[in-house]
This record gives sequence, C-alpha cells and structure tokens, in this order.
Amino acid sequence: MRDTGRVRTVRAITDGGSDSAPFMVRDTLATVLRHDGHAFAIAHNHPSGDPTPSTNDRNATARLRNAANAAGLTFLCHLILGSGDTWAIA
Repeated sequence: MRDTGRVRTVRAITDGGSDSAPFMVRDTLATVLRHDGHAFAIAHNHPSGDPTPSTNDRNATARLRNAANAAGLTFLCHLILGSGDTWAIA
C-alpha cells in the first residue's frame, strides 16, 4: 500500500550561485527513485526576492514534467520562493 499525502524526505539536488543553479533532470529523478518516491515537487529561491518564474524556470519545469511522466512518476509542482512570504509556481 502506498503512503500517500506525506513528505517522505527532503533532499538538496544542487547548490546555486546568486544568479543561477545547475539543474539536471536525471539527478532529480534519480533522487526520487532512490528514495522509492512516487510523487515529488521541487523548490528553489530567487535571491532577488522576486519569485516570478524565469524562462529557465519554465523550461526546467516542462523538461522535468515530461521526464517524470515517462518514468511513471507524478510531478506535483515547481515552487519558487521570493522574499518574505512571496512565492510562485512555475
């Protein structure tokens, strides 16, 4: 029986600089699968404080969603955190 609706683990996939972070779809899916995940979300912050998704954010979301579907995983969302309590979904 699947344990649904519960966060099983939180893992850092990459560290970024002040203006970008390397993002590998393969590394993300490998981490989900290594922890026997079935559904997952990703999150990162924008040091500028503006959580508006960039073109790179939207492209990464699309690549990750397509790869997750191909692997039989459920991609829940890509959350971007800004300053204070601001956030957006890419």
